[in-house]
Amino acid sequence: MTLAHFDLVQCQFILNEAIRLDRYDIFHFGTPSTLALANSPIGWQGYLFLAPGTGAIGRFVNGRANIHVGGGGEALVYKGLGVGGEIGAVTPWSSPGGGFICCLSQTTIGLTSTNFSYHVLPGSADRRLEPFVTGGYSLFFGRPHSSGYNVGAGLNVWVNKSVAMRVEVREQKSYWHEVFGIRIGVTFR
Repeated sequence: MTLAHFDLVQCQFILNEAIRLDRYDIFHFGTPSTLALANSPIGWQGYLFLAPGTGAIGRFVNGRANIHVGGGGEALVYKGLGVGGEIGAVTPWSSPGGGFICCLSQTTIGLTSTNFSYHVLPGSADRRLEPFVTGGYSLFFGRPHSSGYNVGAGLNVWVNKSVAMRVEVREQKSYWHEVFGIRIGVTFR
């Protein structure tokens, strides 16, 4: 067996494994693997949310009302256990000097997270209520960047097979930032 033959056999094995595992690839949304994921035993769902709350966005905006807007998705990989991620923006409802504002200001930060979740009663045709808990790593990016954690709990109320109303309480915290919000949104399959 020559080195070239060995490389060809090894490449063929790797390609076959990649094709076999591609249907479980949950991180490349918008690719053919997404279509395969929809037909696989792994369930997936996306969500969008608006979260009024309070917290500290950097050291200059501490304890003020804020608004967090974002979206994400997760794969339900085994009996209610999920893995997912989200991204959004957090901006204050009021400026440090007082007065009402809500805009993309100098104190707006980005917030992304990767999470594990557990859905206590995974949604099905006969179960409309789906409580869940979640937690994981958070990255606040903007002024300044910082890593932290998040924990939360919520409820999906399925209005039909593919759309649910979502209510969630989430705390996200790092050394520089803290965001607590009551999320209201929509979950879709």
